[in-house]
Amino acid sequence: MTDVAESKVTGIIKTLNVLEDDLDSLTGKVGDMKKQLNVKTLTEID
Repeated sequence: MTDVAESKVTGIIKTLNVLEDDLDSLTGKVGDMKKQLNVKTLTEID
């Protein structure tokens, strides 16, 4: 593989890793929001 192709592949891999980290972060935040919503719902019901 040429250096240019390797550089492009490396760039794509780094970008995908950043996207994966962002998705993991969003997944965690959504989980927290669900917990908060459940607590609020239970509080409102009581």
